Amino acid sequence: MLSAGGSDMEAGEDDKACVVDCVVCGDKSSGKHYGVFTCEGCKSFFKRSVRRNLSYTCRSNRECQIDQHHRNQCQYCRLKKCFRVGMRKEGKCVNHYTIKKGGISDIQH
Repeated sequence: MLSAGGSDMEAGEDDKACVVDCVVCGDKSSGKHYGVFTCEGCKSFFKRSVRRNLSYTCRSNRECQIDQHHRNQCQYCRLKKCFRVGMRKEGKCVNHYTIKKGGISDIQH
């Protein structure tokens, strides 16, 4: 098999090379959404928050842990992290990347 760089890879290695974590919570990313690689959950959360112009309040110190297991505990800190890692509310970027078995595909919009 060939990797994105064109070098030969043994079977199974390409799957590991294409695993990208969500930059917000660390779960498995489904592709590049709103400018960064995110999971479906963070993509949908960000989309809802921005489209509905929602504002949240942190019940703690505005430094809540946002990871795969705690991402739903504080919407304020989750949205703050979405913006901090580079998610853009202007909408989806021109180049949309989707992760599929065997590689990352680039879809032009």
